Amino acid sequence: MDIQTEKLELIGMILETENPEILKSIKKLLNVESKAAFRETLPPEQQNEFLAESEEFENSETGDFDEFIKKYGQ
Repeated sequence: MDIQTEKLELIGMILETENPEILKSIKKLLNVESKAAFRETLPPEQQNEFLAESEEFENSETGDFDEFIKKYGQ
């Protein structure tokens, strides 16, 4: 089975489901893949920083907003 056929089958399955938890899981999976693709375009140092900060966010260990703006702001 080719990739386009696989995609169409998945679309059909998604359209048929009424389970919000399944949809949430699919969305989370696709977001993880998207983050990984973005991360691969960064230099290794930034990749490591991105991973560390993503883990902090996932664990609700967010930092100070003012410090973030000083570091990344304009």
